[in-house]
Amino acid sequence: MNRTVRASSMLLLGIFLGCALVGCGLSPTYTVRVENNCKEAVVARLERRPSMNNMVQLDSARVKPNDIAVLGPVSAPPLERVYIVISNPDEMHALPDAHKISRGNWVVTITNGSMSNWGAYEISITKE
Repeated sequence: MNRTVRASSMLLLGIFLGCALVGCGLSPTYTVRVENNCKEAVVARLERRPSMNNMVQLDSARVKPNDIAVLGPVSAPPLERVYIVISNPDEMHALPDAHKISRGNWVVTITNGSMSNWGAYEISITKE
């Protein structure tokens, strides 16, 4: 009886560990559609950031005015942060806009900036 209980416990533990390892092996995917509705071209990048000082570019595209580009689908490790980064290639001194996103499909809409936001463009991010 004791052997049967021990064997059953070991079997259940093995099944649990196997499922956990398979679950950890699944990487979430990210897809971003970038719609540039402003008068200037922008550069869109998908980045994963394993640490504060380390950035890994997953995909990028230069999006012309009134054009659409799709970044991805790309995958990243489950616990790493993924950002969509929008920058203006013509303004080298301007800081890029970075927004953290979760797994799934996203739409980024870029429009001309207004006087109230002090920027060249405004960014709207929605999940599909």
